[in-house]
Amino acid sequence: MDFSEWSEIIIGKITQAGFDAGIVIQAFKEAQADIELEYEKEECGAAGAHFIKAFEKYDDDLKMARERGEGASPRKIAEQRGITSDDAVFGWQRGTRKKLALLNGFRGGEIDVSVKRRRALYYLPLVRVTESIKLSGFSIKPFIKDGIYSDLLAGGVFDGAGSVIEVDGFESGGHLDPDVDTRVFDAVERLKFGYFFLNPSYSGSIFGYISSETFECFRVIEKNPDGAFEQKVGVSNGMFEFSESLEAYYRHRISHTQRPVKLTECKLSYVDFLTDGLVSADHMAAIRMYNRCWSTYSIHSHYDKALFAKVSSEVLIKLKNGSKKFAAQEFSVAILKVINKASKSSLAVSHIAQEFSKQGLNLQDAIEANLNGLKDARDKISHEGVPNYSYVNVPFYLVWFPVFWLVMFCEDKLTEKESIRLALFCGLMCFRVNDWQYIDFESMRHRKSHLQIFDDCSIRIPKYTNREDQACILDSYLKGVTNWLNPEKPSQL
Repeated sequence: MDFSEWSEIIIGKITQAGFDAGIVIQAFKEAQADIELEYEKEECGAAGAHFIKAFEKYDDDLKMARERGEGASPRKIAEQRGITSDDAVFGWQRGTRKKLALLNGFRGGEIDVSVKRRRALYYLPLVRVTESIKLSGFSIKPFIKDGIYSDLLAGGVFDGAGSVIEVDGFESGGHLDPDVDTRVFDAVERLKFGYFFLNPSYSGSIFGYISSETFECFRVIEKNPDGAFEQKVGVSNGMFEFSESLEAYYRHRISHTQRPVKLTECKLSYVDFLTDGLVSADHMAAIRMYNRCWSTYSIHSHYDKALFAKVSSEVLIKLKNGSKKFAAQEFSVAILKVINKASKSSLAVSHIAQEFSKQGLNLQDAIEANLNGLKDARDKISHEGVPNYSYVNVPFYLVWFPVFWLVMFCEDKLTEKESIRLALFCGLMCFRVNDWQYIDFESMRHRKSHLQIFDDCSIRIPKYTNREDQACILDSYLKGVTNWLNPEKPSQL
């Protein structure tokens, strides 16, 4: 096909798409030499780029799209034109659609500038479930490789062994929607919060190293039908945003190899318990900051954990109209009130309470000392810019914060099961935080760490409290608690 015939076809397609014929012909004439040169080299996409450059003079949306692509902010684009920032955003988005549609037309495709609704799914590559787990407002399901949405997953990046997360009103493969997007990622935060409360990842844990990144959720959007268009994702260095290959970004995010986590309803039994009815912006902010402290940090960036830890605690105190100065006192009074009440009807709670009381524990002082340590580290980095490298880990905060949440927001729902965990937490506070994960490998009999004993007993003791046929097992565990809290005796746990 010679150039004149091809150019007539292209101009016809552009005008049929709704662009002004006179302006289209004028812009084509202005760039004709460059367009024809690229056409002879069979570089139709480059020919389209020359046309768009000439057409920009007559279409401000295209000009805004170029300026935005060069790094101009919506505010700057708006100020130059005397419009609002929202109008500028809508303008450069329209311009981007026009640009992509025009390029598609030059490459031989159709020119359609209408807003296309893309299908999407939310994929968690390291989360494994064998069947659907339904929680309040969302579900975790195994990815189905031959499902109606399976074509969305980039096979070159993901193996399809992970899971998908869906919220009420949205199923995988449905259309991308901003409201759904927000609810999905809030659901992921709730999922992590409930998981880490019941399954803290500590040194020696049978589940191994689990971090916030283990629950990384990827928004997978339907590709452009024209394979010449590479999917992009916006990334930022704090100063400005730029577009990166979506596939390259995903490969970067999963390059830090971690083992998958297997989820069951049992492991997620506290997701709804902790967060049902507590999804205000402030509650979600506190949850996000807590989860950030479970993140894998680089060797030089970990010191902001103390900042997130202290701020999230203060957010919760503010939600309860409490005083930051008396937070340790208010928490200690509240948790001991729950334990004392449960001790009247629970043999297990009563026994654990008696044992930690023998150690002379001043819970308020212990909590206050640890919170003050976090505060000092936070103040150093926020006021003086001096990082405290002793807070590369914050085990006290990671264990205490969800317990604090439990006592502050779930008091009406607490049962014997939760009271046992609260009493065991007080037992854990009888030991130095730096010793919580210490394992004595030199003794004749292998001894578990304090965190492992706390975790194991919190899960296992409630299973035997109301079973007469298992009274001997319960008795064995309670004796183990006695030995644990008596450092002169070896733990039998």
